[in-house]
Amino acid sequence: TPSANFTFVNGANGLVTFTNTSTGATVYNWTFGDGNTSNSSSATVTNTYAANGVFNVRLTATAGACSNSISKPVNVTGIAAPVKSVVGDITSNTTWSKDTIYILNGYVYVKNNATLTIEAGTLIKGDASNKGCLIITRNGRINANGTRNMPIVFTSNKPAGSRQPGDWGGVVI
Repeated sequence: TPSANFTFVNGANGLVTFTNTSTGATVYNWTFGDGNTSNSSSATVTNTYAANGVFNVRLTATAGACSNSISKPVNVTGIAAPVKSVVGDITSNTTWSKDTIYILNGYVYVKNNATLTIEAGTLIKGDASNKGCLIITRNGRINANGTRNMPIVFTSNKPAGSRQPGDWGGVVI
């Protein structure tokens, strides 16, 4: 009877090395939780994740008609989020995702019946040198619902420890 098991080690830039410690099996099927899979029978396999997060990794060990599976959460960290500069007006429906850091440069207006949707866990920084500011006009909308574990954070783009009140322009509704 096969018994599925594995260990893993996080590396740099989203690379995770998995060690197959299963016994009694001849075929192994990996599902890495990010859409990638492997049928490798090697003692070690790797997967490179594109984003930070917790991924449910599943290994199924098979011998003949018998199989056994195990799933473990793998927390991938250390992947630098892309940074996007935001300038000018938002005039069409726009979504800011938690996988990108947004820098407000100058006054950024949401207007013309546009809705700015901000995903939980998103980081928005106001540029300190030009008082970056997000302004939701009378005919603009904002949909921003953070959670306790994934708050939406608005802050200055100065380094932590150097931030002061008034570093950036804030959010105006």
